[in-house]
Amino acid sequence: MGKLSVIGKVHIKNITALRKWHDSGEYKKWCDENWSPELAACHHIKWEDTDQIAFYQMQNQIPGLSKSLDRTGSRMSNLLEMAEYLQSIGQPLNLLYLDDQKRFAVISGADTEEAYTLPCRFLEIEEYKDYSDCAPDQMCSIAGETLSSIIPAGQGFSSVTDVKKDIYSKEEELKEQETALKKLQQEQEEKLEELKRQLMEQYRPLREMIEKKQAELEEEKKKLENQLTVLDTQIYAIRCITGEVVDFTQLVTGRHADTDSPVVIYQKVRYMDEELGKYLALYDVDGDDTGLFEDILKNREDLRDLFCPGEKAVSFVKVSRSGIGYKNHEKFANMLQKYEKYHGHTIGILIKDGENLYMGWTDEDRINIQDENIFFAPQEETISQKTEETYKSTSREEKISRFFIFALLQGIINDGKLIQLPEKVSVTKPNPYVVFSRADGWIEDNTYGSWQDILDSSNGEIKKGDMVLTVHGDRAQGG
Repeated sequence: MGKLSVIGKVHIKNITALRKWHDSGEYKKWCDENWSPELAACHHIKWEDTDQIAFYQMQNQIPGLSKSLDRTGSRMSNLLEMAEYLQSIGQPLNLLYLDDQKRFAVISGADTEEAYTLPCRFLEIEEYKDYSDCAPDQMCSIAGETLSSIIPAGQGFSSVTDVKKDIYSKEEELKEQETALKKLQQEQEEKLEELKRQLMEQYRPLREMIEKKQAELEEEKKKLENQLTVLDTQIYAIRCITGEVVDFTQLVTGRHADTDSPVVIYQKVRYMDEELGKYLALYDVDGDDTGLFEDILKNREDLRDLFCPGEKAVSFVKVSRSGIGYKNHEKFANMLQKYEKYHGHTIGILIKDGENLYMGWTDEDRINIQDENIFFAPQEETISQKTEETYKSTSREEKISRFFIFALLQGIINDGKLIQLPEKVSVTKPNPYVVFSRADGWIEDNTYGSWQDILDSSNGEIKKGDMVLTVHGDRAQGG
């Protein structure tokens, strides 16, 4: 929307009377009654019976009308002061808009941006002559020879009215062209979408073939990665059997147990912080010279029997079940912190042969078992849904970790240096020289299937059909 230009001159008839009318509240009443038919009805005025103005409907055709009405209501004193000054020097106010029915006018001082709206009855109005319909030649003839030297005649210009009509006509043509352009763009977009659909349909068989090939390649890659895992795991298992991965330290030296005596392998992992805490609560232990767990086992036979009981045995230990929450005993200095720092959640292996005691630590990256069971022992019982879900959630890494444990045990038996038996036996097959001591009943050792079944299982899930329930008596085999 543009702005109003000066179209005439204005004098206020009676400044005192206008001030009195405004200050009495009549201006506000006049403005409200003429704002809209709805607002007039609130003042109990019948719109059709009065000469109402309806300023609300006229806002779009009169730039700044609403602001000029507000300014008149709040700054009338500024207008009157300016009018008195101009009157004293014989100058008029500017006329910016005059209602066709002479009901109101929009006026201003020198600054046309500061406009006011007043009823015409308070104003003396002198409109400028309207030359909108005059062509330049006509204006020259009206002005005489003086103006002809400034405004050349015969330029072919139309009147202001004609030019405005031409501008309006061109604007309408532009709107039509814009509408046509939008329609063309829409048609183009629709054609492009159709072409895109046709191209997609044309290349669909090729895309499906590529996606199928990609899926096949992904499957082949998965198989190769699984094969790599199998090979890497088998290599590590061989190293476990050959004794390369765990170094055992002999803590106590003495007589060997009877060769014919079986070796007992304990199922449960023993946690240092828990076991020592319980033991120290009952017995007073002199720990002045015991800064590490190995030192404790060297110096105390009762603690050796606590963690690895029996004449010929294998047991497993960890620093802590959770890794947090334990408290140091004042007689054992910083033993638990040191082991937490050095071994974390690594599984330690204790091997006892008579009076000889050996200890070694496994590789945490390779052997990582979260629960306290190194192996599972058989028991004839009904499998509950909760138990089955527990086995299903066991990761493949834990199953492979247990396989590595048995590979380590097999290597120890094959080597015959730490544990002496009459003959080499398999730890995964029934024999009189290896006994698995279980703390509670568990599902048969083929829960996880064969070694190949473990490696082939997807995400380590257990197939329900693979579970076999049997009883082997007192001597159970685990794996």
